Amino acid sequence: MKPKKNKQLDYIKDDLTEFEKTEILDYKYIYYVGEINVKINKHIIYKNYLDNKNIFSNNNRFVIRINDHISYRYKILESLGKGAYGDVIKVKDYKYTKIRAIKLFNNISHYTKEQNNKLFLRELEILELLYGRFNKEKNDELFTLFYNDNEFRNFNFITFKLYYGNLYQYFRKINESSINEKLVIIKDVLNALLFLTSETPKIIHADIKPENILFKSKDSFHIVLGDFGLSKILKNDYKNYKNLIQTRWYRSPEIIYKIPFNEKIDMWSLGCIIYELMASRPLFKSYSDKDLLVYIHYIIGIPTREFINSHENITLFYTDKYKPINIINEKEKLLIPGYGCNLLDRYFEFSESNEDEESTENKNEGQINYNLTRLIYKCLDYDEKTRISAKEALEIVNDL
Repeated sequence: MKPKKNKQLDYIKDDLTEFEKTEILDYKYIYYVGEINVKINKHIIYKNYLDNKNIFSNNNRFVIRINDHISYRYKILESLGKGAYGDVIKVKDYKYTKIRAIKLFNNISHYTKEQNNKLFLRELEILELLYGRFNKEKNDELFTLFYNDNEFRNFNFITFKLYYGNLYQYFRKINESSINEKLVIIKDVLNALLFLTSETPKIIHADIKPENILFKSKDSFHIVLGDFGLSKILKNDYKNYKNLIQTRWYRSPEIIYKIPFNEKIDMWSLGCIIYELMASRPLFKSYSDKDLLVYIHYIIGIPTREFINSHENITLFYTDKYKPINIINEKEKLLIPGYGCNLLDRYFEFSESNEDEESTENKNEGQINYNLTRLIYKCLDYDEKTRISAKEALEIVNDL
């Protein structure tokens, strides 16, 4: 549709609800108005809608209707996923005739407008800081590209480049891939994490997980890092714990113990991701926040006494004899610390005896898995002071 000024819009009035006939006057150019049959029933009373200028579902998310519009410009094509603070949708941008992704931030009813704006502005600040540093001639695309931000019916949104899909959605593609193709993913994530910490202030992503690692294209294993909704700007050596961050299965000990943290929490998450790429299953598949530390102890054992004594919050999880207070998960199963180590250690076993071409290929994969397992252990260090950095990890992976 060619953009039209409002005075030329008499011919589309049948496609507008009563509320939109008033709302549309605030828009200078109109590119797409949506289909009337997917909108709110045009025969209902619009008083509350006119008062609030919001459409809420039960959980305060924008009501997504396929073939409706965003800001009289974007056609809603499909939902791509939900996060803690918003929804991501696939849209067609009728201004530039491009397919894009839009992140719509939740409008939480018990928050003030300023509080809702803060969630949106925090992510926008991170994105602007990232791309202020980004040299397109020197650096490859490491993060989701964003184009603009706006507000529609009191819901903030950001428009992004649309990528192929994430690691969680395309687990079959990963399962069927070679170890060298998996190394491409690992290297790209490490390059992104290194970029986040290469200048001051550093940026902590704080939600590294398969859903936030996106393939650049259908036929490529190169990825970009997305979703900076939980990210933090690190102006000093550490940030004090204030609220829960990181998705549970990829959550670092610092966040579990509620102690000061820095960018090394992302390296813990990466260790979990590397295992998941190798084993095609999550490493710390816990069923609750309470369970998570039980599973961590089960697989990698108990931290040192020195680490336990390093912060009073850590000691709360252990007895005076340095034993975990809880070793039973929520399914009433006893998980003795260290007894699950074979989930990782089995990758230390590979044969070097055969010489033929097929076994040489298997040997090479076994050697890479062996070295990746060593790297996982370096990522899964309870103590961030000795946990490996992105720079150190990248040097290891580049040599594989």
